[in-house]
Formats: sequence, structure tokens, C-alpha cells
Amino acid sequence: MSRRSLASAVAVVGAAISLAGCQSVNQEAVEAEPLACPEGSECYDDVRPIGPGGELVVETGEFFFEIQDGVAIDGPVTIKLDNVGGALHNFRIDAAAGDNKKVEAGPGEAAEGELLLFGGTEYVYYCDVPGHRGQGMEGFLKVYLDEESARADGAFEDTDEGATDANTDPPEEPAVPAEDAEPEPGQGAETEAGPGNTIAPSDGETEDA
Repeated sequence: MSRRSLASAVAVVGAAISLAGCQSVNQEAVEAEPLACPEGSECYDDVRPIGPGGELVVETGEFFFEIQDGVAIDGPVTIKLDNVGGALHNFRIDAAAGDNKKVEAGPGEAAEGELLLFGGTEYVYYCDVPGHRGQGMEGFLKVYLDEESARADGAFEDTDEGATDANTDPPEEPAVPAEDAEPEPGQGAETEAGPGNTIAPSDGETEDA
């Protein structure tokens, strides 16, 4: 037996021993052909969330992210990235479904893209430009199942509760009854003279004895 044949035989025996020692591996599974997608099917299509999505307006620069507006809801979330800095930046979520993982904008530019995100999940977002994440360009994004759950969590600033019309005049204060009004400085409270009533003296005056 040649040296090469001997080495091959040893490798086969070693592999067999390794498989035998791993009880969770079925030999049929090891030898099975890779699963093929049936022709004409859609089994390899990207997983897509089913919610309405949402929109986020994100400002970025050296070296920060600031979400200006919007709420992320289950589904396709539109990211509007405004780069106010002097370097390339992006907004990346590795766990986003589908092929698109980030939105990128050059210095002083704005860009827009769509990330597929599942509701009820908190995602990590960051800038994948070398060195930027280490300087603080990362954060957490909470994605809601629907608008109702987002409102319940206070994600919307302009909730309907307690909203007022800016053009509505403020309610007038109720008039104070005359008898409850306080006298002006320097003036006494005057009452009509009559049985049981006296006229209060004004400043500097005294009642006659």
C-alpha cells in the first residue's frame, strides 16, 4: 500500500470514529444530498415581514446617530439617512430580513433605503465604516408589532389624547362676583349706611367718637 493510500485509509477510519462518537448525527443525514428547491417554487424567496412598516428620519455625522422622527413598525421600514458630517456613514442592521442590511450616505448627502424588520424585536444598528462603531456609532431600535402597540408605549409624540387645536382660544376665566372681589389698594370696602351697617373709614380718616 502506498503512503498516499495509507493516509486516505487513516482519514476514513478517523472520520468513521468521529461520526460514531456523535450520537446526534444520523448516518443517513450525513450522506444525504443537499435539499434542493423544487423547480418553480418560491421556497428560496426572502422572508418578508407582513406589517405596514414605518419610517425613520435619522441624522448622522462624526460620530453619532440621532433619530429625528418616525416610528419603526413591523414590515418594510424606510430609513431616511441625512449625513451632516464630513465622512461616509451608514445605518446598518445585520439582523434585517432580506438582502438589504444598510442605508449609506456620503458626506453632506442624504440617502433612503428600506430594511425589513420584525415587530416585537429590538435591533442593534451601527455604522460599519471601519473605526466608526468603536467611536460610539451604534444604538438600539425597538420595532413595534403595530401602531396600537407603538402608541401604548408612547412612541408617538402627537398622540390623540390631550391634543388641542392651536387655533382654539383658551377658555375665559369665570368672572369673580362683585361681593368676592378684593378692594383696590388704598380703598376701603364701602357698604351702604343703614341699620346694622357702618361705612368703613378711608385711609387717613377716623371715626368720630
